[in-house]
Amino acid sequence: MAEIKERLPNLQLLQGPDNQSKGGKMPAQWIAEEYKSDQDRTEYISRHMLDGVMTDLRGFEGFYEARRERLLKRIESVLNRPTDLA
Repeated sequence: MAEIKERLPNLQLLQGPDNQSKGGKMPAQWIAEEYKSDQDRTEYISRHMLDGVMTDLRGFEGFYEARRERLLKRIESVLNRPTDLA
């Protein structure tokens, strides 16, 4: 797990204040604290392709692989061509 911890599918690109408020919290905990309504949380998770975001590290590899695939598909769509990373 350590080798994939700092790779793109596990990273959230947050601006300064958000990055500071998140700190070392698990993403699901931070999202629940920052986005009080179900609709706001759902929109944030969708916008950042965080479907299946976890409250702890159980299932991390599955989450990582699923998000990696979603990100690759999005990149391919934007570039209008396949990547060689799949």
